[in-house]
Amino acid sequence: MQISLRRNVDQLAIALRGDVNEASTDQLADLSGKIEVGRVEFDVSGIELINSFGARAWITFAQGLRRRKVVLTFVNCAVEFIEASNMYVSFVAPSEVASFQLPLQCMSCGVSKRVVCHRSQVNEGPTLPSQNCERCKTPMKLEVDPETYLAFLEIA
Repeated sequence: MQISLRRNVDQLAIALRGDVNEASTDQLADLSGKIEVGRVEFDVSGIELINSFGARAWITFAQGLRRRKVVLTFVNCAVEFIEASNMYVSFVAPSEVASFQLPLQCMSCGVSKRVVCHRSQVNEGPTLPSQNCERCKTPMKLEVDPETYLAFLEIA
């Protein structure tokens, strides 16, 4: 996993890329030691895979930060991150998920893409922003069941 940090006045911005797996335990422990501010924004758009070892390492990491009263915000959450959030209640909760990726597919020509959706766009229920296929201009559909995919919003 690749980790990049950017310090702002009152917040630390952290971008994560790659796989969260058994090798992530030491990386997340090292990262925890670098977090001194009360607010951290995680850009997890680059997460490609989270296995069960990685999920356990992440939950341990996040719980340790919460015990230190660090406020966590997640932006641009990759589909893999959302899927893990739906499997493990404490993966993101209690935290704010500000934005996340929607996996869309065109039923006419088969094009798939991911678009970023802001939480405010779905606060009133699973009504998702519409998106047309760039190739054939047909409305794209969510590749997964919206209620299941958006379940994390109830806990985060």
